[in-house]
Amino acid sequence: MDSKRTKGTDPKTHNLTDRMVKGLSTGEVQETFMDSNLTGFGVRVTQRGVRTFFVRYRTGGKRRRYKIGRYPALSLADARDMARDLLGRVARGEDPAEERRQRRAEIQAGLTFHELADLYIQRDAMVNKRDSTWKEEKRILLNGDVEKTLGSTAAGKVSKKAVVALLDAIMARGSGFMANRTRAAIMAVYKWAISRPETGITLSPVWGTRPPLRKEYRYARDRILSPEEILQLWELLEDFPWRPASILHMILLTGQRPGEVCSMEWKRIQGDLWTMPAAEYKGGHAHHVVLTSSALKILDWARDYSQGEAFVFPGDKGGPYRTRSLDQTVSLRILPKMDVERWTPHDLRRTSFTQMGALGISRQIRDRIAGHSDPSVGGRHYDHHDYLPEIREAMEQWGKRVEEILDG
Repeated sequence: MDSKRTKGTDPKTHNLTDRMVKGLSTGEVQETFMDSNLTGFGVRVTQRGVRTFFVRYRTGGKRRRYKIGRYPALSLADARDMARDLLGRVARGEDPAEERRQRRAEIQAGLTFHELADLYIQRDAMVNKRDSTWKEEKRILLNGDVEKTLGSTAAGKVSKKAVVALLDAIMARGSGFMANRTRAAIMAVYKWAISRPETGITLSPVWGTRPPLRKEYRYARDRILSPEEILQLWELLEDFPWRPASILHMILLTGQRPGEVCSMEWKRIQGDLWTMPAAEYKGGHAHHVVLTSSALKILDWARDYSQGEAFVFPGDKGGPYRTRSLDQTVSLRILPKMDVERWTPHDLRRTSFTQMGALGISRQIRDRIAGHSDPSVGGRHYDHHDYLPEIREAMEQWGKRVEEILDG
């Protein structure tokens, strides 16, 4: 629609209809179309086609603009009704835009970061994320470093400087991966809060920051432990506490993720099969892990240490052993004694599957062991074979290979 105007003049008025609003476009950065049927009511259109209803008015000699909502989520008829109500309030001496600003400021000042994070967990994370994901976010956000540093601070007053200082402190103790997870969790809170007008949050203190562990993440994708390093690690772990030692053993023997091994529960183990239900598994499907004889021996040791506990590797304060503690053990206690290139617990998983490939185990079976979803049409809709016989054979091969490495 052509509604060009000279700079400094008011936009032309139009008989706004639903059909007209639906077809509005502009070649300018943004363009305003006022309604000829209701003075002060209009719609603003951007180059990207976003159409936003608003009312404008004057009060106390100042010009105000009050955003009502976007089309088509809000219909023209409903927007016009809301505009009438708002303009009626203005006629009675009220200032809706200023009242909205004050409400948001009050909410923003009164809502602590802890309260905001708790709202995010309950209203978004628990509804839209896997159990393991939101529980990890809850642990990060409502306990430990974040809680101590930001918990009692007004959510709208948390600064970029405070976030960066928090991440630097976590990095300083050698927990780079936890620093990145912490940043991601805080970012998720504010991304959700900004989408919810009732929180009063309009800016994120994470904007403009970068993941603390950038180079290591890129490097970690390629790190594979050699047979000599596996042997060195295994011998070194003989002198370490049973939980981190057993967890690292189990990651290498099963090829499963560190977080999954740390959260391993006794009730999920039947014979030589460890099952992770769909509701708790990253891929959104049930995952069955075949346990080798070496893995079963580790469980026998763990059973003696964790009597009466729900988790195979219980934490000191209830719940499972924490992946952060495992990361710290590797980075601060194991790596200095190995004198090798940096590696992480997740690299043991990568090492397992690389070694399996070297044994001639097919990619299809390795993906099944890893718990990766088959994106093909046949895999998703037609192939429902569980491949347990083939997986058992592959895991036996891998178990024998580990024994060969440990025999030197």
